[in-house]
Amino acid sequence: MRKGLYTDASYRFRKNEYYRNDKWYPSPDDELNFYDVVRYNYDTYEVDDNWTKISYVYFKINTDKMIHLRTVYNMVDYFGALGGISDLMTKTFLFFVASYLSFYSSIEIIMALYHNPDNQFCWK
Repeated sequence: MRKGLYTDASYRFRKNEYYRNDKWYPSPDDELNFYDVVRYNYDTYEVDDNWTKISYVYFKINTDKMIHLRTVYNMVDYFGALGGISDLMTKTFLFFVASYLSFYSSIEIIMALYHNPDNQFCWK
């Protein structure tokens, strides 16, 4: 830096909020707060040759903040990636309901085929 120049530098500590959820089951987020340094202002001025200071450096707390979010891939996301949660629920529902309906319809068919007018079943 040559003689006759003066530097005014201002840095800010910016708050960062980091939320993470590392569990595959629903749970509250873990919170971590930390600060990083951001250059806020930097100016160079011309001053007299007899000026003895080189620079002023300011560190202040910034009013801005950064929010970081991290969520681990959970079961609902996994099923959604496989083919959609709605398709999985439909197939599961059909598996249980269709097996019951198949059993129930076969019983109704047997009762209709082997039913006699006296309300007695003929199992010969």
